[in-house]
Parts: sequence; structure tokens; C-alpha cells
Amino acid sequence: MNETMNKLIKIFDNMKDELESVGWYPADAYSTKWWGGGAETPDEVVITAILVQQTRWDVVHEVLNRLRKLGLNTLEGIANADPNYLAEIIKGVNYRFTKAQRLVKLARNITVIGGLERLRLRVMSGISCLTRMVLVGRLRTR
Repeated sequence: MNETMNKLIKIFDNMKDELESVGWYPADAYSTKWWGGGAETPDEVVITAILVQQTRWDVVHEVLNRLRKLGLNTLEGIANADPNYLAEIIKGVNYRFTKAQRLVKLARNITVIGGLERLRLRVMSGISCLTRMVLVGRLRTR
């Protein structure tokens, strides 16, 4: 079995450039590169996971860049933001007022419990099962 796995890994390693050219990012499981939102940190994955619901990725990329410029690309920054102010910043995202409120609430909850490494998402309004799986399954720090 190990021999077969090693052969497969070598094949994928040799195809890395080609895979990346079509949007596949063979990387460490804890890397954020696999996430389509251009996120560079686990916090940005969480933020874009909410923003992209019912919104195109190109819009989310623009919004994420705005958030970065304002220092609102961290959960701590979002937790300290006023939802109405955040709604103005994320203009272009569908349902921005609802998403701003949910982002602030989620960020505050995560911050209060001590960060993503302690995250155990329960059912929360506006957070889909898929989003919970992405957040819990991929964002635990080592």
C-alpha cells in the first residue's frame, strides 16, 4: 500500500504546476491556499465562508481586499466592529446587513471562547452545515 501511495504522491508532485493552473492547490491540509476566496489566514477563510454565500467570488475578493486595508480581516477586528459599519464596508455582498450581523456575532463568539482552535460550532442561524464543516474540519491549528 505504501508503495502505491508513494507513486501517486510522486505523480501529483510532478503535476503540481499543471494542477495549480486549473485551480487545484496541492498543499498542506492546514494551508488556506485550497480555499477559493483568496484567504491567506484561517480568519480570512471564516470571513469569506460567510461572505460568499449567495455571492460571486469576484465580489468577495474585492470585499476581502477592502477589509484588509481597514484591518478588518481578522476575527478580532470583526468582533470589535459595529455591524452597521461592517455592512457598509462589505457593500456588494448579497444580504450584507444580515451577513454583517452574523459575522460580528460569530467573530465575538469565537473570540470569547479563545479562538478558532477551541471552536466547536453548534447550530447557528445563517451558518450552513457545509460552512460548519469547513470551519471546524479545516481550521484547527496544530
